[in-house]
This record gives sequence, structure tokens and C-alpha cells, in this order.
Amino acid sequence: MSGYDGFSKSNNALDAENRGLLTAYAVAKHIGHGATAAGVKAVLNPGEWDHTSKMYNETDYFDFEVDVEEAAVEGRDLAAEIIEVSKIKPQIYRADVVYLEWTGSKKHPRSAKTEYKNIEVEENGDWYIFHLPTGKIKRKGILSTGTCVDKI
Repeated sequence: MSGYDGFSKSNNALDAENRGLLTAYAVAKHIGHGATAAGVKAVLNPGEWDHTSKMYNETDYFDFEVDVEEAAVEGRDLAAEIIEVSKIKPQIYRADVVYLEWTGSKKHPRSAKTEYKNIEVEENGDWYIFHLPTGKIKRKGILSTGTCVDKI
């Protein structure tokens, strides 16, 4: 099953979708009512991951129907839990920030250390959103390599 169908998804990703597995975004869209992909990822564990895009990104797939059935046995409303987690407001604070700015190509990546003192940081789900002194906004994953945020 390995290989790609064009440049968007691996054959394994297409097989997962044919078996009824959904991405976090697709689960959130199915639930509606303000559910987000970050809320889905916070509540559910992925059943598997497969490669997508020409850059071989790893995309989590969820078996939402099975998860709903298991939660119902436990007396839980999984959709309501995901919606509730999705409503959590981001934290905003000031911090000293250091992160790596990546350039080059995938084959020959280069990084440069970037530092800012006492800037506004928004922590939203799995993301830091840095409000830079230049007025621009920079997003970095909370678990990204080389990213350090020290609250003031």
C-alpha cells in the first residue's frame, strides 16, 4: 500500500479515509457547533497516522464512530466534550521569547536564532502566537524544536 496517489496523500492515507477514519479537522466539521481540530486532538487519541502532502507530513486519523460508541458505554457525550474543550480561551501574557527561524530547503535546512524581550504571547491550543514589536505575528508550535518562552 505504500506510495502516493499524486502529491496530496499517501495510498495509506486514502485507505484510512476509505475505512471511515477522519482527520481532526473532518471530525470537528462533522460535530459542528464550534468544535475545533485542536479540541478534537485534546480529547481523542488518533487511531493511526499517515503521510500527506508532497512534504510527507504526518496526519493523525481518528475512528470517531468507534470512539463515540466507547464513550457512550461510559456515559460520556464525546461531541459535547470536544465542543467544551474547543471553547477554552487562549492565554495571553508577556514573555521573553527565543525561537529558531528556519530557511533553506528540506534537504539543506538552516536555522537562525531569533530573540525578543517582553513581547505579548498568546497561547492557543498547540500554538504560541507571538505579537512582534514590528506589528507582525509569528506562530510557532508549542513543542517545536528550539522554541523557548519565559513568562515575565
